[in-house]
Amino acid sequence: MLVVCHRYVRLTVTLFVGLTSHASYAQECAPAHWTDTSQIKIVIASVEFPAHDNFSDDLRGQVMRNVEEREITIDAATPDSDWLDELSEVTARDTLMNAGYFHAQLRTIPFLIRAEAHQRTYAVRIEADTGPLFRLSAVYFENAIVFTNDELKKQARLTSGEPFSLAGTRRAIESIARLYRTKGYIDATIEPVVQVDDEKQQIDLTSN
Repeated sequence: MLVVCHRYVRLTVTLFVGLTSHASYAQECAPAHWTDTSQIKIVIASVEFPAHDNFSDDLRGQVMRNVEEREITIDAATPDSDWLDELSEVTARDTLMNAGYFHAQLRTIPFLIRAEAHQRTYAVRIEADTGPLFRLSAVYFENAIVFTNDELKKQARLTSGEPFSLAGTRRAIESIARLYRTKGYIDATIEPVVQVDDEKQQIDLTSN
């Protein structure tokens, strides 16, 4: 969960190969309303990107794999907007944010290829503004008990200068929580605050 306040973010853990669009698809977005209540599987057959964007081939590949491998099952009456929002925000945007593009914004456009009784097959086009690449500047531990700052930094395995990653931050939090549990602190809660410096394109991570 992210709660943004000014330029600070508090994180709490509970938490293509380039293609150009040249194919013609049968229909954009959702088909007519379905009349039954059965489960529908959503299959993403292909992912395409604009010909001129600022994605590296590696980043395109990551986004493509994560989107195509996403397993989506919905009720037949569920509008496409529901699963599409999740695909955009949870899968595609998270991939960009984990690569250091903290302010990434994107638009995912579905094209229906085939509609069957229990499956809909789509191609999707992802148009994204990655924004600048943010790097981790420093990691601080305030009011640390039991363990020293050096011990906690070693446990976190976060390196200054590397692209800032939400997934990496989550892993660090979980790792530190496990470390505290070895000393009997089974209810340890780690709530890091992320301070974003847009001018320097850097992020400081402070754990309380």
